[in-house]
This record gives sequence, structure tokens and C-alpha cells, in this order.
Amino acid sequence: MSENRMNAYWQLIQKLLECPTEEEWQILNAHSDLLDPGLLGMIIADAKQFDDRGNQNAVNFLNDLALQLGEFLGSEQQPIAIRKQTADMLLVWGYKQYEISQFLVSVHYCQQCLIIYQEIHDQEGEANSLGNLGNVYRSLGEYERAIDFLKKSLAIFGKIKCRKGESYALGNLGIVYYHLEEYKQAIAFQKKSLTIKRQIKDRLGEANSLGNLGNSYCSLGQWERAISFQKKSLAICQKIKNRLGEGLCLGNLGVAYECLGKYKQAIAFQKKSLAIKRQIKDRLGEMASLGSLGNAYDELQQPEKAIKNYRDSLKIAIPETVPAECFKVGHNLGNIGFTQGDWQLALEGYEPAIKAVELLRKGSTTDKRRQEIIKEAISVYANAVQCYINLKKYDKAVETADRSRSRHLADLFASKDLYPQGEIPPEVEAYYRLQQQSDRLRISENDGTKAIAATREPILNGDALIEKIKQLEDEKQKAWLKIRSKDQVLAAQLQPAPLSFDQMQALIPDAETAILNFYTTDEHTHIFILRQNQSTQLHTCEGQGYETLQGWLIDNWLKPYKENQTAWKNQMGAFLPELANRLQINQLISQHLNGIQELIIIPHLYLHQIPFAALPLNELPIPHSNASDRTRGLKPLSKPTITPAKTPPQKQPEYLSDKFRLRIVPSSQILNFCHQRGNLKPATMGIVENATGDLVFAGYECETLATMHQIDKNSRLQYQQATISNYENLLNQVQLLHSSHHASSDLNNSLESKLLLSDGDINLARIFTWRFTDLAEVFLSCCETNLTLTQITDDPLSIASGFLCAGARNVVSTLWAVDDLATALFCILYYQEKQHNSRSQALRTAQFKLRNLTGDELSAKYKRQLEDYFEQQKGEQQAELIKNLRLRLDLLCRETLPFVSPYNWAGFVSQGLA
Repeated sequence: MSENRMNAYWQLIQKLLECPTEEEWQILNAHSDLLDPGLLGMIIADAKQFDDRGNQNAVNFLNDLALQLGEFLGSEQQPIAIRKQTADMLLVWGYKQYEISQFLVSVHYCQQCLIIYQEIHDQEGEANSLGNLGNVYRSLGEYERAIDFLKKSLAIFGKIKCRKGESYALGNLGIVYYHLEEYKQAIAFQKKSLTIKRQIKDRLGEANSLGNLGNSYCSLGQWERAISFQKKSLAICQKIKNRLGEGLCLGNLGVAYECLGKYKQAIAFQKKSLAIKRQIKDRLGEMASLGSLGNAYDELQQPEKAIKNYRDSLKIAIPETVPAECFKVGHNLGNIGFTQGDWQLALEGYEPAIKAVELLRKGSTTDKRRQEIIKEAISVYANAVQCYINLKKYDKAVETADRSRSRHLADLFASKDLYPQGEIPPEVEAYYRLQQQSDRLRISENDGTKAIAATREPILNGDALIEKIKQLEDEKQKAWLKIRSKDQVLAAQLQPAPLSFDQMQALIPDAETAILNFYTTDEHTHIFILRQNQSTQLHTCEGQGYETLQGWLIDNWLKPYKENQTAWKNQMGAFLPELANRLQINQLISQHLNGIQELIIIPHLYLHQIPFAALPLNELPIPHSNASDRTRGLKPLSKPTITPAKTPPQKQPEYLSDKFRLRIVPSSQILNFCHQRGNLKPATMGIVENATGDLVFAGYECETLATMHQIDKNSRLQYQQATISNYENLLNQVQLLHSSHHASSDLNNSLESKLLLSDGDINLARIFTWRFTDLAEVFLSCCETNLTLTQITDDPLSIASGFLCAGARNVVSTLWAVDDLATALFCILYYQEKQHNSRSQALRTAQFKLRNLTGDELSAKYKRQLEDYFEQQKGEQQAELIKNLRLRLDLLCRETLPFVSPYNWAGFVSQGLA
């Protein structure tokens, strides 16, 4: 290349650096004869020089210019030779950007050269580009994408028989699996990589694989073996004079000795490693050594030295570029500050760590990995909340508390309609088909006379039937994962932005409403009180931490409910006052809730399962419950027992619902989603009733509601009409759905919680695929529709949250297996009240009226209607059922307050808009 042409390149670049942005293309067009790979090379060389001088603005400009020129030179109008030369230059410079931790810039270069290589059918270049993209995404913590790119790279290298490329793709896959803590898989990939590298006598590659094997064995606790591999790797690096590899090996040896508790040796290795990394300007390596030195000094109880090294590491490990390392180092620095009681120092570590977590989560493309990331970071959020509380920054504390919870549920809410044009995609169709097959087999299992009559499949014996159902359930789970992978929130790496304090406060409709946001840490349970035009207030239940409160809730509420519901009901009278005392409800009211009429409660963890409406405010005993003979769950309870003629009047405690209207929501963000939809006044109502034909009181309830609201027959799905397809069609036609039949929660797999219809089940996973833009309200007059086992990530995945996600502005649901008659009466009362009141007020008044309904009033107002309805029921099976129901009705009419127990009225909760 002539000196004159190089000078022309240089002068053109200077003009572009100095000109206004709008004149760039005019200048380039005027010098079109200079637009060639030589200019691209000069731009890249100048960018490197500016980077060495620290002029980042010039570097950014030249990188943008190089990408634009690369797009022009790589286009179809150019000769293939020019296109290949351009792609090769972009590939090399993109890799250099990766080496200096400019990962996002590297992605742009790698993507651009990948397109060119694919268009000119250069498979080796394509494989190299894919491999580089895999390494970049690994460094960004986006491990699923990294694996995808690296596997594609490996396949191409294998196809073109490029042994070196194949070995490096295998090794890089091993590194990704190491970061995913799948160490055995990581070792398998590294061993394959090592074998090839030794065969082709790639000494540097051999050293890399040995070092990576050492890392995996170190993580498996095989430290002596790890040290052996690292020493072999170090010896090769020193022999071939590879300073980068030498620095890495020394650092890895330091980590191994740290794991062995030999901290002074660890520090010696890390210092040697750090010196080399700084000499060769290996910024990522420098960051890792500084973090490891911080760990060793922390173990030696030298906090000042640990803090200095962590701080220096965090200068390099910023969330945007190295989120995985930023999280680790920030977490460690935060823990030192937290232990010392230096809350500002703790937040210096926790704040970037939280930002890194959210970037890692955003970069992940599977629900499973996103949930794992939040789970691993829960202690960081909890400690940060405590730091803000200790600094009296309550607004920041409540923001941080809310941003850690219900993130998976928020992702599901953020997902748009999966099939807005009415065309069900094949992934969803496959899931529905598997569900139908499973339903048919279950019907066969439960009733041999129905044995899959609608199909031509052979009838299976018992063991084979169970095995086939299990197989279908496994296939269903895979189909669900495929549905989620296609969702744009995951596929496009999106996530809802956490709400600010001002955005949370905007959800409060008036001065008489407050949000109570509960949050449990290891030590305490905090209640944040948000009101209009006021800063956040805090009420702390001291000593009520994760074990003492949440563990107590599991042992004394959830476990008894699942193991023995009769005993659970009997202990309700002792449990609820104890819980009210632990949460200091009376102090909370007197100190913070003056002038408040409505509470929006955001529970935390197992508090989601608590009937807040029934928390007592005085010491009067809670009335005992008589056993129910029939619930709206899967299993009926025992037959009615004879009770005395009239029980004497019993004073009731004052409950929380006597003082306030109550709404329950999973998080502020979920409430915000409901607000964004806007409130709808429902104009059309549909009813799904008694799908299995054995809930007589549900039939009476729905008959009454149909008369009250003048429901057209076409909008009522009765008994065998209540099929899965009819149910979904009805939801598309109405704005209010009343769903009254059996349902059940699956605490082992929330996605299998289900509504029981006449031809099968609708499970929660299916509901999460629905979107109904005009759905205002859903009343789930069924058992356990808001019962779920809330894990540490605080995602209450229930049938109720599924309908909120599907588009409902409000859902009324149940916390347990509710009594058939009490539920029927409650629903009638609720809809009567809702004609003139808000949903939350209607719920509150219906609960009050039901528990105060006397036996005489039951007889006078409802018995005749119920008797008339009984007379309409036909069939031998119904006759026996009606006989028992009449007996129970007579007994209840003889009681003073037959529904006074919280079991009968407190299990109903209102979620969403008021």
C-alpha cells in the first residue's frame, strides 16, 4: 500500500473525527474511492491508539464508523475477496474487543462478520464467529445463548474436519458448563478437548484444557487433583512463554490453595498472577485476581485489605460488562460491610450486585435459569433491604423488597398474547393435545367403564396405564418449556422494569387506602406502609424472621392443612390470635393506619396463604367450626355429625376485616399490570357450574346468580356442557366469569393445579397461555384456587394468579377447600353487595353477613329455596346425596350462628383492582 494512500486514509479519518455528525456521509461519499479494506484497517488501528491513550469518545466513534464501513464492504455488491477480507478484519478486531472486556462492542463485530461468512459460504469463518459469540455471551453471563452458539460452532468444525476449531469449541463449552456449576459435564467436554489438542500437538490449547480441568476439580472439592492439573498447565505456559496462560494458572493455583485453607500461599500465587496480568494488560484476569485476594484476606480476618481488593476489582467488574463477576465481588464486599454494621459500605457492594443480578436474569432465556439467578441472590436483596432500613431510607428499602419478589410471575404477566390472530402456535397445540390424552387416560384409570371409548387405542392394564400417564406428564413438561422458550419476554431477553417508590405510591387510589408490603429477613419481618403523599413508614416485628415466622407458618398452618384438615380447622382458633400477636396487628393499626379504610396487602412467602381477614384484634375466642360434609375440592369430607339443638350465643372477636376493606396482591408490579389494563365495568356475565354434577349447593348458587343477573342460557355451562373448549370459548365472550365447581392445588408442581371440568382438567400451565383483553372479573367459587407453596423467590403461582395473568382485573379466589353450602351463600351475598359497592367492600360485607347469619335466618331466607332446588334433582345417586344434604341443612338451621367460624368465610380473597 502506497504512502500517499495511507496519508489519504489518515486525512479522511481526521475529517470525520472533526466534522458534525450530519456531514459524515457527505464526506464519505465524496471520498468513495477510499472506501476499501485498507481504510477499515486504518480505522481499527487508530481506534487501538485512541484506546491506549484513554480517549473513549474517539474509540466509540471509530468503532461505529468501522461497523458502518464493514457493512458496506461486506454487502453483496462487493467482490467475494473484498467481503472475505472485511469479515476477517472484523472477526479479529471483534475478538480483541472481547479480550479487553468490551463485550457489547465485540457482539456487534462478531454478528456482522458472521453474516458475511454465511453469505459467502465460508464455513470456517462462520464457525469462528459463532465460537466468538459464544465466548462473549458466556462472559456476559448469558449461558444458554453461549451454549447455543458454541454447539453450532462445534457442529461446523466437525463437518469441515477442523480439529483445532473442534477442540476449542469443546473446551469453551466446558467453560460454560463450569459456570453453570455442572462440573461433571464441564470435565467431559474438557477431556475431549484435551485429547484432540494433544493429538494435534497444540501446546497452548493443552495448557488451557489442563487449567480448566483443574478449575472443575477444585469446584468438586478435589483440591489436590486440581493443583496437579494447574501445575502441569503452568509448566507448559512457562515453557512456551505464554504470559497470559501463566498468569491464569498462578491465579487458579491461588484459588485452589484458598479452598484448602492455605490463605498465605493463596495470596502469594495471586500476587504473582496479578503482576503478570497487569504487565500484559489482562483486565479480566486482573479483576479475578483482585477478587480472589479479597476472599483470602477476608478469610484471614484482614477486612481493610479485603475491602481494598474488592473495591479495585469492582472498578473493572461493572454490571454492564461482567455481571457474573460483579455479583460475586459485590456480594462479598457487601457481606463485609453488613457484618461490620457499616451499612453504606455494604450497599457499595450490594447495589452493583443487584444490578448485575437483574442483567444476568434479563440475559437468560429460560424460566428455570431466571429463577435460579434470583434464588441465588435473595440474601443480597434481603441484606440490602435491612441496610436501607438501618439508614432510615425506607423508600429505597420497599423498592428493593418489591424488586426481588414475584419476578417469574411478572415475566408471565409481561408476556403478550401468544396467538393474537387466533392461530394457536404448534407448541401450544402440542401441549393441549398431550393434556387431552392424559385426561382420557385418567378418566379410564378412575372409571373402567369409560375406558377410552372415544379412541381406538388398546385398553391398558393398571401398571401400563400409570406408566403411560407418567410418560405423557413428562412430555407435557417438555412442551411447556418449549412454549416458554418461544415467548418474546424470554426469547428477546426482556423483563419488566422494577417499580420506583413513586410508581408504587401512584397505585394508591385515595387518602383512605394504604399498601402494606410485608418482607421477612433472617431476623425480622418488616411491614412497609405506603400512603398517598407521605414517605414510607416502617413497622418491624422483631424476632419474627425466616425461621421463627415463616418456618412456624409451615409447621402450624400448611403442614396441618395437608395432613389432617379436621385438626387444622380445630386449631384455627389458637393459630390466628398467635399470628396476629406475632405480626403486632394492633400496634400496626394504632401507630400507622389512622384514617385508613382499605388495605392493599402484599404478603411475603408463606404469608400468601394466611386469611388476613380473620386476624383477630381482641382476645375474645374465635368460634369453633363444625365439620363440613362436602367441599369443592377433590375429596368430600365425612358425613354430618349430630349437633345440639341450639348453641348459646357466642361473642365474636373483632377481626381485621371489620376495620378495613382488604385486597391481596402478589407484588406492587402485579398490581401495576392490573392498573395498566384499566378498570372495566362488566357488561356480560358467564357461569360455569357443577361440572361434575355432585355439588348440589353449587348448582343452587349458580341458579340464583343466573336469575339475579338474567344470564342467557348460552352463557351458562351446566354439568356436561362445562367442557374445556366451551370454558375457553365462554371466556372470550364475557367480561365476568363465575366459575363454580371442583378445583385443587398441587403443592408439588404449581403448574398442575387445576380446575376440574366434565371432560378433563384445565391446569395452571394452560391458563398461563391464555390472554383475554376484555376480562374484568373472575370469581373462582372452587377449592384452593389461591393455595400455593411459595418458594424463596416469592412467586405465588396459583389458579388465581393465572387468571390475573390472563387479563382479569380482579379475581376472587379461595385459600383452602371451602364448604359447599357456605360458599354458595357467600357468593349470593357477594353479588348482592357488589351491585352497589366496590369488589373489596362487597367481599367484606358478604363475609360479615355470612358469619352473622343465624340458623333462624338460614331457615327463613334460604331453606325453602333450597328444598325447592332439591326437588328438581333427579337420579338414584342424587337421592342419597340430597338426603344427606337435607339432614345437614336441618342441623345448621338449629345452630345459633352456623357459619361463624373463619373456616366458612375467611378463605375468600379479592386480588387486583378494587
